[in-house]
Amino acid sequence: IKRKIKKPEIISKEDLEVILDYLAKSSNKMQYYFVKFLLLTGFRKSTALDLKWRDIDFKNKVIIANNVKKDREFLFPLTSEVENLLRAIQSISKNLHDVFTFSKDGLKFYWRLQDKLISENKISKRYTLHQLRKTFITMMLEAGVPLHDVKTLADHRNISTTLNYYTALNVKKMREELEHVKIINNPAP
Repeated sequence: IKRKIKKPEIISKEDLEVILDYLAKSSNKMQYYFVKFLLLTGFRKSTALDLKWRDIDFKNKVIIANNVKKDREFLFPLTSEVENLLRAIQSISKNLHDVFTFSKDGLKFYWRLQDKLISENKISKRYTLHQLRKTFITMMLEAGVPLHDVKTLADHRNISTTLNYYTALNVKKMREELEHVKIINNPAP
């Protein structure tokens, strides 16, 4: 049976830089922080919007996140970059309970921003917030993070989910690794 390899749609590095740069310079820093948080963690937007300050354990360097889609908790390591971002959010946030206070309508800023950047020919196309997650997972695999670790970071219940959506990347990485392995020392004449 031939399996169809579907490459995930990710945000190009060039477009990502433009989007983040524009948001960083905007007057609403929470929009920038939200997009950057999704990119640095690969969280689903529902998981990020559900995040409470009590879920962040700065002492033990871990986030106890709720996978809203599957109604279960998972642990995410609190890297220094994510910790710095959360501390920046904490310093400007007036909400002592929720990390992010966007409503679903409040997320429309992302579409409006992209429409503006497309009309100015600064980015090539529109991207969903979920593509930040796909970009995170892709970047982890391309950086050589082991597949089981990526599965855990993405909070996929089964390794097959990670494999099915990111197989093309995995095969590419394996091919690159095999190029460096010499199985037979003497090439055929």
